[in-house]
Amino acid sequence: MKKWLSCVLVLTMLLSLLSGCGAAPAQESSGTDAGIFYELTGIPAGKTVMTVSGVNISAEEYLYWLAYLCTSMEYNITNYNAYYGSYANLINPEDSSVIWDGEFQDGMTLAEYARNEAESTIKFYTAIELMAQKYNAGLDEEDKAAIVESLNGAIAELGGQEAFDAYLKKLGISQDTFQNLSASGYLFDNLLLLVLQEGTDLYLQPENYSKYATYADHILLTTIDTDSGKALSPEQLQEKKALAEDLLAQLRSSEDPVALFSQLADQYSEDPGREENPDGYVFTPNTMVKVFEDTANALEVGQISDIVESDYGYHIILRKDLQDALDADPEQKVSLAQTHLTTLLTILANEATVEVMPEIQNLDVAAFYPAYSAKVKELTIANAEAMAADAKAAQSTAG
Repeated sequence: MKKWLSCVLVLTMLLSLLSGCGAAPAQESSGTDAGIFYELTGIPAGKTVMTVSGVNISAEEYLYWLAYLCTSMEYNITNYNAYYGSYANLINPEDSSVIWDGEFQDGMTLAEYARNEAESTIKFYTAIELMAQKYNAGLDEEDKAAIVESLNGAIAELGGQEAFDAYLKKLGISQDTFQNLSASGYLFDNLLLLVLQEGTDLYLQPENYSKYATYADHILLTTIDTDSGKALSPEQLQEKKALAEDLLAQLRSSEDPVALFSQLADQYSEDPGREENPDGYVFTPNTMVKVFEDTANALEVGQISDIVESDYGYHIILRKDLQDALDADPEQKVSLAQTHLTTLLTILANEATVEVMPEIQNLDVAAFYPAYSAKVKELTIANAEAMAADAKAAQSTAG
């Protein structure tokens, strides 16, 4: 099975339709004076508006990513405002629309942030293309067939070519660009294979997986009532501390402390997650309680900590060999390999030489996105009315 990432790599509007979809090696669109983006900006779809380390990015691709990221940001901001009252300065109280020229972060407007995110995204997916070229990890016949299959599936799901064309019109892209956008997920997967395949230039050595995750088990004696969340009484806390000290003493005096640790954890640990994680946890940075994470990372494999106290209780921690966990669960190994590859690609993207053409530099994003959104709504209504008219005509003919 080759395609681990194609289903999840690219979080774009295309994903609602495809089982494998990504972003793209840039190619100039065949369109020059048509489409929603040309109508809104006057920039021909195939015109190069940005270069990333010598790779040309067309207006169609650039504006697609900009529109997508604005759509995502609008959705998140309006929802956070509705549920938590956040971003009040970015919401128009009269109609609840997003204020794109409002300050968002560090003196940057929301529109400026969206532009930066679009360009960072383009740089990242261009890095996929460039790395695939460097390591001869381009599309093979299986990939090409899968892209065509995804395209045909999207067309069928929408009800035919006409409906699919209408959908692409709202996205602002041609079918050629749609297929190009579907390529990066497959290129990423090809690179991922090299990361996992011993002997390749991208192979991640087993000992280097520990840069991205830690494997540790613990005995937890809780100092709070797990039902109410309230602290235990002083007497109960004293009993828990005494038990923790006794368990640690047993481990320190044991000839096989690792084997004993497992037995004691099964018998005494009050971690509610132990049933699902009987051998411990594989965790990535900043995902566990800080004192637990810091202590586990400071231990050598096979080493057992002293008693460590967190908000949850008293911990005794055993650092375990990450490779054992990865051998037992290959999906975790793939996940960490993805993290490694993403790190390499991010570095490559950050090192890219970038030129943005004046047409894009001068684009008013705060005006562009509301106009785009309004146009999409207009097209959606027109499509719905056309479908209703066709249905009515078909019913009339049948009658």
